[in-house]
Amino acid sequence: MSINYARLSLTRPDYGYAGPGQDAREDVEWPEDDGLWVMDLKTGEHKLILSVAQGRSLMPATQADPKKPGHPLAYYCHTVIQKDKAGSHIFFLARSVDWFDKKVHKASRWHTTSFTVRKDGTELRRCFKDGWAGSHFNWAPDGSPKLLVTAAWDGHIKGEWGRTAWSPVEFTVGEEEKVRRIGAGVLDWDWHCIYSPDGKFMSGDTYWNANFERPFVLVRLADGMTMPMGAFFVPEPYRQTYWRCDLHARYRPDGKQIGFNSVHEGSRQVYIRDIK
Repeated sequence: MSINYARLSLTRPDYGYAGPGQDAREDVEWPEDDGLWVMDLKTGEHKLILSVAQGRSLMPATQADPKKPGHPLAYYCHTVIQKDKAGSHIFFLARSVDWFDKKVHKASRWHTTSFTVRKDGTELRRCFKDGWAGSHFNWAPDGSPKLLVTAAWDGHIKGEWGRTAWSPVEFTVGEEEKVRRIGAGVLDWDWHCIYSPDGKFMSGDTYWNANFERPFVLVRLADGMTMPMGAFFVPEPYRQTYWRCDLHARYRPDGKQIGFNSVHEGSRQVYIRDIK
């Protein structure tokens, strides 16, 4: 799966790639010839399976701001393939902004919608109710269409990033109305949600707190019991949006160790921790 990274660069230069390699379609708010692409890695054959325009009716409306540069823009990002053998579904985020200024790398707050779609572009489904947005996510390791996603649980993002609004949730594609909140009252913030290889635990890491430390926890999904794994200091040079270093933990395939990024020792490094 792939997206147009030149287009993403207009509003998210920390994720996108600028340059002439792909047309960003900068002047088109809802392009019909750009969106989610699938490519055969052996042959290079590729095709568009879902255009940005096809998601328009399910996404929040944008509103141009005459006092700001740029114009409204919609795009797809953060694609992840289901872990069954067929790679049946794709989870992705659809985002739109009311304005953007690519010269200084600023944009309005995103309007975010969480989607799933089949690999052939059919059965486009919203994951949540209006206002729940969506952020970090992971497919279940057993190949089932089950997901962990951080969402604005109460349906309202308080302020720019209201801490009390966000919470990890778990649900199954096709049964979105049965969404289950994880760690209510303890994990109320925007966590990176990663299943352990056996599906019994969630690794969670988030943004820095008042002490400029990034909390890191393990969560037992059966009952929401949480065990702290540490808090990692963020030196001042790494507090800038585009220089930040999320922990972004990942499990070893046998689940005995976990790797993560951090800058707590003054430079960006990869660390490994024994959790067996």
